[in-house]
Amino acid sequence: MIEDKQKNSPQVGEAYAFFNCDVSRNGLEKTLPYARRDAHTPERLELKVYEGSSELELDEELKELLQYPDDYRVMSEAQRRAGFEPEEKPLGDLKYVLAAKFPEQTNERTAEELRDVMSLILPGNLTQDMLRCGIVYRASDGVYSLM
Repeated sequence: MIEDKQKNSPQVGEAYAFFNCDVSRNGLEKTLPYARRDAHTPERLELKVYEGSSELELDEELKELLQYPDDYRVMSEAQRRAGFEPEEKPLGDLKYVLAAKFPEQTNERTAEELRDVMSLILPGNLTQDMLRCGIVYRASDGVYSLM
């Protein structure tokens, strides 16, 4: 969990969705209000779209984890059964980041809200055949988790 060390400072949950999408940053920003509405997202959840992760202020541990190559494709059960060639790409190489901050909430709750928004944004803005996405947050035990 990311917490402010001062006693009277409230906790702010943080999570990041790294993903590929076929529309522009401006196009994504225009779809956000509709996705928020349809996902019944709390008003206090702050969302911001970034093109790549270079604009973000991330700690060194997360920067290192983002370079780990893995298969970040999101596939249906039918796609898995049909078989596929393994793919390894760093999460940090995906085109966009949707950063979320949620005052007085845990990082995990923030990641869950971000997942709900992403599930509505991506299908309408994806013309490629395979979705690539990963949501990252620091779990309560201090370890980064991928959703």
